[in-house]
Amino acid sequence: MGYALQQDLIDRCGDAEMAAYAGDGNGGLDAVKIARALADADALIDRHLAARYLLPLTVPDLGLTRIACDLARYTLRGDELKSDNIIAVNYQAALKQLLALAQGVTQLQAAGVALAEAPASGVAFTKGKPTFLKPPSVPFAGSPFGGEW
Repeated sequence: MGYALQQDLIDRCGDAEMAAYAGDGNGGLDAVKIARALADADALIDRHLAARYLLPLTVPDLGLTRIACDLARYTLRGDELKSDNIIAVNYQAALKQLLALAQGVTQLQAAGVALAEAPASGVAFTKGKPTFLKPPSVPFAGSPFGGEW
């Protein structure tokens, strides 16, 4: 499932911009070029979301549609943009938002979004008296205390 459709990108960018950077040369749009940019955006989003969420998402968060459009728009125009261009600024903001989602700083708000389970490995805590073992007797060269701990 994609996070944005070609029409979402057109609605956010406008017909003129889409024709200029994703035109097919005959007055139409290059659907393959647009689909590739959207697929690249989806893949980048999934790589970030996989750290915390079960994929695929059944109901996409509307914020992800905007992020996907910002990523795809940059992909279509990125080579010629200066860092202070609004498209480049939105792209960097989208990457920061994905990182915040991956780290759990922010969360998706769509209904039916499930968090991924924590891995089974890690530290386990139990109640009770801690047990400390005496270290084995190991000769210590040069010790003034008889060569042991």
